Amino acid sequence: MVNSCTFRKGRVEELEMLQAIFVPSIQTTCKKDYTADQIAVWIDSVKNKDRWVQKLTCDYLLVAEMHKGIVGFASLQSNNYLDFLYVHPDFQSRGIGRKLIQLMEMEAIRLGSGHISSDVSVTALSTFLKCGYLVIKPNFCSRSKNCQRSMK
Repeated sequence: MVNSCTFRKGRVEELEMLQAIFVPSIQTTCKKDYTADQIAVWIDSVKNKDRWVQKLTCDYLLVAEMHKGIVGFASLQSNNYLDFLYVHPDFQSRGIGRKLIQLMEMEAIRLGSGHISSDVSVTALSTFLKCGYLVIKPNFCSRSKNCQRSMK
């Protein structure tokens, strides 16, 4: 349950732990919505260490921790773009993703932003819709949809 989670800022030294959530999250959860080739390309982005380090050092990145282990994470880029949102498959459907979205929204508001946008996978779309986001435009040429939520 989300009540047994703690949420805190992520640290650079946790890079490999975050990547260990990223890969199985995509492999397991997204296989019903994406082809094996699409998943392989998506997972291959884990090799871009510079991007991951940038996420941990420049973005607002929170981790969800349970029993002293990281079970999910999310990042807010440029005060209003929710970039990463991943929960380990063993811990999905427990409200962790929704709580991470809520915490990103609170940070965006604190920073003065009136909205959050995100390019959302087909798999994550229902979670975002349940959180009040609207599809602004489908991105047919990629693996995502652009969603936005006004918080004013």
